[in-house]
Amino acid sequence: MPWKAVKRFDVKVPYNDGKLMTYAETDKIRELLTAAQAIVIMQADNPDADSLGSALALEQIFGEIGKEPYLYCGVQIPDYLHPAV
Repeated sequence: MPWKAVKRFDVKVPYNDGKLMTYAETDKIRELLTAAQAIVIMQADNPDADSLGSALALEQIFGEIGKEPYLYCGVQIPDYLHPAV
């Protein structure tokens, strides 16, 4: 599935100590992700349900567009985030 073009709005999103991401930076990220076959999705060292859900959503999205997503977390995922079996 190819990337879809989206309309750009004049909305500035703060990141990295309040700096703003430029269109050139987002274009570079898109180029890198398009060229990559395998993509590592790194989980924060203090995972919570929101960040784990976001990582799982990215895994699903990248898989659906033909990429090989790999999830990584440098620490043990807390027990309360494991599904009940």
